[in-house]
Amino acid sequence: MASAQMVKALEALYGSADKAHREQAGKWLEEFQKSPEAWTTADLLLKQRDTQQEAKLFAAQTLRQKASRMATGSLIAMIIYDLQDLDETARTSLRDSLLALLSQYATGPKLVVTQLCLGIADLALQFTSWQNVLTDMVNLYGKTPETAICLLEFLTILPEEINASSRIPMSDDVYQQRSSELLTNNSDAVLKMLVMYMQTAGHSTDLQAKVFSCLLSWLRTGDLDVNDLAANPLLPLTFQSLAVPALFDVAVDVICEIIYQSKEVESYMQLIQQIYPLLQPLRDMLRQCSADEDSDTVRGLCRIFTEAGESYLTLVLSHADAFIGIVDGIADCTAYHDLDIVPMTFPFWYKLADALMNERNAGAVPKFEPVFSRLVDAIINHCHYPEDLSTWTAEERDEFRDFRHVMGDTLKDCCDVLGPEKCLAKPCAVLTRLLRSSAVSTPASSLPATPTTEQAPVTWQAIEAPIFALRAMGARVPTDENTLMPQIMDLLQQLPPHPKIRYAATLLISRYTRWTSYHPTYIPYQLQFVTAGFDDQEVAAASALALKHLCEDCGKLLVGYLSELHPFYLNLMKSLPAKDAFEVTEAVAHVIAAVPIHEIAQALQWFVLPSAQRLHELASKDANSSSEAEQKEIADVIERITLFLRIIRPDVPQAESHPCVAFLTEIWPVIELVIANYGDNAKISESACRLFKHALITYELRLRPLLPNLMEQLASAFARSHLSCYLWIGMYVVREHGVRDMETAPACVSLFENLSASTFSFLNGKEFRDVPDVIEDYFRLAGAVIEENPAPIVQSNITSSIVQAGLAGISIEQANALESVLLFFRRILSVPFTKPFSRARTPVSTPSTPGEISNSGELRETPDAVLKPAVQSVFRVYGYDFCRLIFEGLIDHFPHEGVTDGAYLLRLLAELLPAETGQWVITVIAEFPKADLTTKERETFLKAFATALHEHDYKKLYHRQHKSLYEYMTISVHQPLIGNECVFVRAPPKIYPLRITIQHWQLRDLLLCTDDKKLIYPCDNNVYQYNVTTKRVYRLLEDLSFKPTALACAHGYLAAGGHRSQLIVRDLNSTWAISTCVGGSINNSIAITPNPGYPEKIQMMVCNNDQTIKVYDLPIMQKQATIALPTAVNCASMSPDGRHMVAVGDTNQVFLYDVSKSGSYVRRHTFTGSRESSFSCSWNQRSEIFAVASQDGIVNVYDIKAMRKICELGTREQTYSKNATRCVKFSSSGSLDLLAYTEHESYIHIVDARTFNAQQSIRVAPDESSLDVNISGLSFTPDSRRLFVGLEHAVHEYELDTVVRRSFAVGSTI
Repeated sequence: MASAQMVKALEALYGSADKAHREQAGKWLEEFQKSPEAWTTADLLLKQRDTQQEAKLFAAQTLRQKASRMATGSLIAMIIYDLQDLDETARTSLRDSLLALLSQYATGPKLVVTQLCLGIADLALQFTSWQNVLTDMVNLYGKTPETAICLLEFLTILPEEINASSRIPMSDDVYQQRSSELLTNNSDAVLKMLVMYMQTAGHSTDLQAKVFSCLLSWLRTGDLDVNDLAANPLLPLTFQSLAVPALFDVAVDVICEIIYQSKEVESYMQLIQQIYPLLQPLRDMLRQCSADEDSDTVRGLCRIFTEAGESYLTLVLSHADAFIGIVDGIADCTAYHDLDIVPMTFPFWYKLADALMNERNAGAVPKFEPVFSRLVDAIINHCHYPEDLSTWTAEERDEFRDFRHVMGDTLKDCCDVLGPEKCLAKPCAVLTRLLRSSAVSTPASSLPATPTTEQAPVTWQAIEAPIFALRAMGARVPTDENTLMPQIMDLLQQLPPHPKIRYAATLLISRYTRWTSYHPTYIPYQLQFVTAGFDDQEVAAASALALKHLCEDCGKLLVGYLSELHPFYLNLMKSLPAKDAFEVTEAVAHVIAAVPIHEIAQALQWFVLPSAQRLHELASKDANSSSEAEQKEIADVIERITLFLRIIRPDVPQAESHPCVAFLTEIWPVIELVIANYGDNAKISESACRLFKHALITYELRLRPLLPNLMEQLASAFARSHLSCYLWIGMYVVREHGVRDMETAPACVSLFENLSASTFSFLNGKEFRDVPDVIEDYFRLAGAVIEENPAPIVQSNITSSIVQAGLAGISIEQANALESVLLFFRRILSVPFTKPFSRARTPVSTPSTPGEISNSGELRETPDAVLKPAVQSVFRVYGYDFCRLIFEGLIDHFPHEGVTDGAYLLRLLAELLPAETGQWVITVIAEFPKADLTTKERETFLKAFATALHEHDYKKLYHRQHKSLYEYMTISVHQPLIGNECVFVRAPPKIYPLRITIQHWQLRDLLLCTDDKKLIYPCDNNVYQYNVTTKRVYRLLEDLSFKPTALACAHGYLAAGGHRSQLIVRDLNSTWAISTCVGGSINNSIAITPNPGYPEKIQMMVCNNDQTIKVYDLPIMQKQATIALPTAVNCASMSPDGRHMVAVGDTNQVFLYDVSKSGSYVRRHTFTGSRESSFSCSWNQRSEIFAVASQDGIVNVYDIKAMRKICELGTREQTYSKNATRCVKFSSSGSLDLLAYTEHESYIHIVDARTFNAQQSIRVAPDESSLDVNISGLSFTPDSRRLFVGLEHAVHEYELDTVVRRSFAVGSTI
């Protein structure tokens, strides 16, 4: 009866056109799998030969899932679900049943065989009394070729399952023992068995492929010593199998693994001696495949050669004559026409060139010069754009441009080995030949060249490629190169006027401006060539960059051209885009900086005064009537003026008038007008404050006459606008004039008091977490005042108000704001122990030995008799609250580095008020819940604390606190999550009736929370914003040509991607938007992050099914990088510190990249994740741990310091699609170190991300008896106090319980 119902339900699930009918059938099947009769029904169906294919697969999955539940400790209280509760007889019966079923299906279907093998492998690991696993399996399935494939499938799965089964509740000792019994003790027998099957397989490629897959599995998990293959026939058989198309791919995998594992050459020389002769014939195979344009085979052979080159690099260097064949094979791969294969070789060339630059390998350089010479030729050939560039999309052009820059790095490697002259000679010769032999074809927009009958037209691509190669080598060319560089510069004058060639040649000049400074005869032509490029829109950007570099390196040589540059510059400023205008402004500023001091004033009048006049014209308009473009122009003009003042810094004697200060004084009324009319415009204010900063730092005391007015402007502007940039610039005023200039010190104090009054008024009634920028900049200002001139502040009544605000600030969870608050307290608590007016002028890091060196630079031998009582008086009032908040912060939300700050602050407080601090600490510790701190731990800490106080050993006190607190804050995450339930959410959720449309069944990150009140989500062809407070809906993107599959919103930008690579990006603070296509397939995810090298700039990462991550600058949408992966990319996540990126896709691999400040992405490590593909990844707020959500229902957590997986988290659902984990997110700030992830349907999980030993599972479906609901995404609020979960027809809001996070599972509080 049950079997008939199950078959009927399966028919409905796979065949019904009614969605509700399908969902009902799926629900029934899910519940049926949990029932006691599921085992017998599945067993019966599998034994019946006439069972339909879908029913067989479902039955096999049911058996395997029950084994999986046994492995994960299901909460269902049924003996059949939990292997730990089965007695020996029941376990044996279970094993025999599974083996009988596997015998029945030994010849297929493959999916059923795989599911049964997985279940038997899980059972074998836990059924410790089953001692002869391998023998039993061989006896049952190893006797015939038909069943041997089944045996090999099991042997392939066994090491993978055992090494990936950290969820199984076994002790480490039992696990290690069982692993040795099953794997280590059987490795020799397995190897012999594989040899036997390979030798008797005949022409059965299926059996041979399974042999290789099994061998690969045992090699990858480390259960076979690769040295055992040195005298084993499997090694030559693997190489021979490369000639068999059906075995080629798996043979390549095995060979690469063997080579990789033998990279410690001293330990594997015997094996390498067997491998190398087998590599030699592959060069002939490579040549033949190249001639046949068999790219797939060339790619596999390239993998082998590059793996051998990188693994055996020491042998290649020390025995070049013997191992040069590997290098030649890699060179052949580099020369191949398929540009997807060529980059595979670049890491080897870099490593080889880098090694050859080592002095100990200098003697080997001549032996490698021929191959590097070939390499230069190959790369120049690859640099050609296609003849019909019009057939390429903009995306393809950008990708090729990025690829050429990578090739340019390899050309630099060639220069290192061959020397610049030999490398330059090659593109120079190509260019000379082309220019002499034929005419150049031009686009229709240009005047066409008319070739003679003897001349064949040469495309611009042929000429542009060697120009690019010459440019790429520029960094390696010395300034005294006088052989080829003059020839190259002469060739520039012969180039045809094609815009693509002009663009390349202009950038070539830009690269060699340092060389030009030593060869000034070329300046007139280069200057004329570069400036002429501004007439061509295609060349203008290159001209701006080249002019900047030319003027920067040759400024003194260009002083005579200022009169010509004057009208040229003024005209350009009317038409150039802002970015190019900034570069041209830098160029002119470098020339003015080189003129004699007495001529600078006139130069400023020529070049800068017109900008100031335009600024006055714009600033005179009422802010309400000015356009957005005019407001942007105001900010841009201020930035250009700032560039002049930043670059022009003449060394003027103190007694003489400074021309820049005089000019700044002249235009000061214009700056005042800007602040008066536009001081509440964030962009304009920030630009003005950058101007003030550079003026304060550059001109120091010379700026004194302007200071009173500047201070008045800052105080007034902040009182009106409350923009934190005015507090930020106030800090620079205090630092530069707060103590060095005693005449202005009182004014600085007055400025601080005015800014403090405005700050306190602004903060009244506000949550500090809502204005972290104001908190950060105010307390940095307060810290600077205390550091520079503490007496007036410490002795005034304002100190009490600042300390009270600081106490509230200790609870803020935004990292930079918290850091500034703690730094303020360090400085004020250090005042009594610091010599007056000897304080440091830069932010101070934690002392290496606190107590010996204070954060002011020196410790007084005796306390300040005046300031110490004043500080003591304040902290007698607020000391207990301060002490309590520091302990709470250490427990709740301080980052790990905050342990040092907390311990040091307590040390300073104890030194300032020993008796009171002792009592406060006792009281605070006594208030800790017993669950957090045992009686013994309290007594141990308090005893040590009291002893240190009594002995006045404050250094010992610091170290004892620091050690204990650090141990308490350190997480231990080696244990997997096995179901310890905790309650992070207590109250039922608030529910908002919002409709979110899911366009791809696996892409479920469609709900964003941009602040505490606003949600962003897609619905059909629109993207909406919903305010949970006002209940109002706003349409952010409407009537799109696609339905979004991916969504991102951060740093003021909103982006949505679609199925056909569509992408739309909008600036939420303006009307700017762009719609484009960025790849050949579906956009799976988007991320908007700060640029790693320039945090003030924003970038966007787009993950596409075309196996790339594309990185764009916003808002200019200039592509900065294309990162190619070996799989469709489903998600990428940048670490909060900008130093790492993790990416996942349609494989079980997890790709970790190091990210440099220059924007390069270097793959650091590839982890093996779960069995299935992954669709989501996320970093914790400290950039130490990342998590990956996979199709197979696992969230894997990795530690980048340990470079290993530290935890696996599971799901409640068990069917293939439903048990998938779809979206994973760490809390992004504050005390709640949580990890949340969604299942495909119905369930979300919240996990303690400090210990990973506690979780809460929440069913988001309406009730337990209802149908399941799809989950569309989840998002923490920025303060991590609430969690929003998206369904298809509603959004749930959960309030997170902060109290529960006070409990730590590891260490002690002290």
